[in-house]
Amino acid sequence: MNYETGFQLGVMEARMKKMRKQRDEYKKQSDELIEDIAKLRERIKEME
Repeated sequence: MNYETGFQLGVMEARMKKMRKQRDEYKKQSDELIEDIAKLRERIKEME
C-alpha cells in the first residue's frame, strides 16, 4: 500500500467515524422525541 492509498483510507475511516457519531446522535434524538411524545400522550389522557 502506498502513501496515497493509506492516506485515502485514513480519510475514509475518519468520515465513517463521523457519520457513525452523527447516526448515533440522531438515533438518540429520535428516542428522546418518542419518549416525549409518549409522556405528552399520558398527560393528555390524565387531563381528560
